[in-house]
Amino acid sequence: MIEPFDTKENLDTNNFINESIGTTKNNPYLKMIFPFSIILITIILGIIISILSISNFEKDKIEIICQYIVKYKNETVQLISPEYNISDALITFYYNNILDNCNYSKTFEKAGILEIKYIMNKKLNMENMFKDIKNLISINISSNISPDNDNSDDVGGYLSGSFYNTFSGCENLQSFYFKINVKDQIDMSYMFSNCKNLRTVIFNNDIKNVTNTNYMFENCKNLELIEFNGNFTTSQYIDMSYMFYNNQKLSNVSSIKNFNNSKVTNMSHMFDNCESLYDLDLSNFDTSLITDMSYMFSNCIKIKSIDISSFDISNVNDMSYMFFNCINLEILNVNNNSKPKEGVNDDHAFEYCPIDNPWKN
Repeated sequence: MIEPFDTKENLDTNNFINESIGTTKNNPYLKMIFPFSIILITIILGIIISILSISNFEKDKIEIICQYIVKYKNETVQLISPEYNISDALITFYYNNILDNCNYSKTFEKAGILEIKYIMNKKLNMENMFKDIKNLISINISSNISPDNDNSDDVGGYLSGSFYNTFSGCENLQSFYFKINVKDQIDMSYMFSNCKNLRTVIFNNDIKNVTNTNYMFENCKNLELIEFNGNFTTSQYIDMSYMFYNNQKLSNVSSIKNFNNSKVTNMSHMFDNCESLYDLDLSNFDTSLITDMSYMFSNCIKIKSIDISSFDISNVNDMSYMFFNCINLEILNVNNNSKPKEGVNDDHAFEYCPIDNPWKN
């Protein structure tokens, strides 16, 4: 609290005002600019009041009603306007139809923490929605509807739609938490691409019918922990290429055992340049439809053992550079009943690797 002036020991306000007025009367220059000074002070006070109003807006809940429109204090306002400068925000989606290509990156460009509550059961297209928000450090997406009670047509807690490019380029994003059942087809490609400071990603519910995950964590150079604590199921012929590309600090992806990837066709560069990865159990992987495994483990320089005994490589066309520069790989468990087809490209597959190609006769 600011204490009032002590008139005995500090400035004599009355004398100051009287002297100022007297000076103005005697000086024609000051007499001319004095009214403009009053106007300028009024404008500055107006700006300060506006900023304080926006700050109060930042602290309130934001309810997404439909594209670009939100509910704030029982009134609808247009959120897309960037002058709101929203910082930390709680966003609740109430929209009951497809929310298509809403890009809020300008609106939330100063956001640090976004908590997103999702309470509907329709498609939500979050494609590009929070792309390139440089100040964003934390995201929590969850539903307040129990997964067991989300079958109603009116109220739901499951998600479908697209996460394509949703958080890509959020360079300072550090943590991501996701707890919503995903039932219908959903695209997760490029979801966190170039989130260079992302450290923790946790998916705590089942994610079914994933259509694409290529480049999902591309260039997440500081990513250390990824957890898929529910089932992660692909729905159609999909692409997982470059999924963990250049995750330089990722040492383990233990929950990858929960993947059901029976319809994946491309795993090229999937773990390429994961130079801290030392433990990888892929013994449950179904690769019967995969045609491209090129550069799949290239430059995994710390990995010593890989179990790919479940791999069916009979349909693979390209295995080039598959284990290129895996300089510490000592143990590779393979399926002896599955052999590469004739004419497969296996150029440099084990170059700079201490073990020989086990599929060579």
